[in-house]
Amino acid sequence: MSSYAFDWEAFGQRPDMHKANLETRKAVIVAFIRDLAPPSPSSVQDPMIRLENAEDVDHAD
Repeated sequence: MSSYAFDWEAFGQRPDMHKANLETRKAVIVAFIRDLAPPSPSSVQDPMIRLENAEDVDHAD
């Protein structure tokens, strides 16, 4: 248990380094997403076609 407490304490002593690491990872992920082409409109299914109406129980008489 003492090693866990030591690890957590060591983690808390370097928050700036961890923040910079996370910002770098975010930049890589954002750049990857920007390089992806959006799907063609014909390949995207319209969810409204398969959507069923729910019974209105709030305004039932």
